[in-house]
Amino acid sequence: MARLTAVAERTGFTFSELALAWAARHLAVTLVLVSGRSVAQIAHGAAALAKVPPTALDRLDDDRA
Repeated sequence: MARLTAVAERTGFTFSELALAWAARHLAVTLVLVSGRSVAQIAHGAAALAKVPPTALDRLDDDRA
């Protein structure tokens, strides 16, 4: 959690955007469920899957966080 928070602060993406995009890129994950209390929240979560670049996600897997 600390690494995810640090990368979120450095990249400007939200915690949830990074978490969704990170989960979706891993081969062990076959499905990422996006939910919310409103259509806007669901759309925001789904957009994160395409919005977050691989370089931001790479920071979660190495020591640059």
